Amino acid sequence: MPFPERMSIPEAALNLINRDFAQDPTAVDKALDLWAAKKPLANVTAGPLASSPKTASMMEQFSVLTKRSIVNYFRDKTNWMGRIIVHIIIQMLVAAFVPGGEYSQDQIQIKQGGLILLLMIVSMIPLLNIPYYTSEMKLLEIEVREGKVNPALYILASTIVEIPVIVATSAISMSIFYGLAKWSWSTFPEAFGLFVAFLFVYEALAQTCSSFGLIAGMMSFMTIVDQGNTFNGVLSPIEDSEYPFKFLAAITPARHMLTSLTYLQFSDTRDFEGAKECTWFSVDKYCFAGSSFYCGSQPCFGRTGKEILASLEYQGFDKSPDQVGPRALALVYWFVLFKLISILRMYMMAKFSPRK
Repeated sequence: MPFPERMSIPEAALNLINRDFAQDPTAVDKALDLWAAKKPLANVTAGPLASSPKTASMMEQFSVLTKRSIVNYFRDKTNWMGRIIVHIIIQMLVAAFVPGGEYSQDQIQIKQGGLILLLMIVSMIPLLNIPYYTSEMKLLEIEVREGKVNPALYILASTIVEIPVIVATSAISMSIFYGLAKWSWSTFPEAFGLFVAFLFVYEALAQTCSSFGLIAGMMSFMTIVDQGNTFNGVLSPIEDSEYPFKFLAAITPARHMLTSLTYLQFSDTRDFEGAKECTWFSVDKYCFAGSSFYCGSQPCFGRTGKEILASLEYQGFDKSPDQVGPRALALVYWFVLFKLISILRMYMMAKFSPRK
């Protein structure tokens, strides 16, 4: 069979005799049948191997897997350029509905709604990478089964390759968000770190779900993300939810991220207008209820960030200044958990999937 021009001989041979590389599997069967029908070469005998083939060391595997991940990851531009463009578009859309320069009482709910909308959309973006991860998993399954690749090294290599892309995406996305929403830049480092961890969590979830196949992976990813965004204590107070949704609301990554960013949004900001201080002569019902401010007939949350956080506390928001670090560690926990599940899934795929 003639080899195509300007193609390496090994690659052309793989296209002819390996179903995993060939565009037409039936042509592979035909080629192998023709080869099997040929007369065997005369005077050729195969003796025993002098020694067993050398297995690549951990460092060699890691080096090859890292180089291969870099090539594959950046060859598909949706993995990096597409991700950044989508984040920019999302920030522009959210900014169009959430004016950043207004500080009235009704804007508190609008700003909070914009934050919730942003996190819901961002958590769905890794869905676009599931086809890429699925194709990689299919090839790695064979290599893991044959003992050529350690799944843990692949997960480590792919994670290292993701770091610059996710960090760059977070920096661009959060910078646009802070500029348009007019948040205090003093809280930017904490928000940036949280956003990096948040993106890593859902990227790891996409990688885990891809081990179940393309369709099943996409469906399971959407289901998990949707449940996490729905039962996070925002649409209704956590104490009003039923088990197991009450437990889910307390541990979901979306809950940790939303609570932390809500604190950062109102912890260091200018006073909001519309709230008046209660005095001895005030007759407003909020003053009679023990509040230190009232807003007349409009929605009332407070003047300062601490007062607003106290008003939002009924939804389970934490007003503690020491919450950002522990919640960031909780996001890291989810990231590590999903990566470990990916390693386990690759071992299971290699051991229990039918051999081709």
